[in-house]
Amino acid sequence: MLEEYKENKEKGVEYTQWVSYVLDLGRAWILRSPENITPKTREQRG
Repeated sequence: MLEEYKENKEKGVEYTQWVSYVLDLGRAWILRSPENITPKTREQRG
């Protein structure tokens, strides 16, 4: 039980790091090309 919890916690950390990495990429892309921001992309992101 404890091992499983530890494993899931590590996966959660990896997932969080991946999400923040993707968000950083998206932010950089948006800053680089502001004309590409459309209501559609804003909906998908939110």
